[in-house]
Amino acid sequence: MASRSDAADAPLAAWIAELASLGITAGCGGGNYCPNDPVTRQQMSAFLPKSLNGSGYVPPPAVGIFGDVPQTDLFAPWPGRGGSQRGQRQPSIPAVSSA
Repeated sequence: MASRSDAADAPLAAWIAELASLGITAGCGGGNYCPNDPVTRQQMSAFLPKSLNGSGYVPPPAVGIFGDVPQTDLFAPWPGRGGSQRGQRQPSIPAVSSA
């Protein structure tokens, strides 16, 4: 992945390549990684458990942990689940204002 023209010169190109080789991320589409794009909280909620448990990790069904994430949302199963299979309580992450 980091060998793609959009990520080859990125400061963290080696990390990008490692995440891609482990199957943690497939990039932003079209064979690109988009290293300058921001990562959403939804995306990070999937990156963290996959990084801890492997790319094949599939979270349990959504149970409505957060009121602002509908259970029908693509990322609904991910928030707060990274360590739940080991009995770890996940901290809530406050929203960051862009203002």
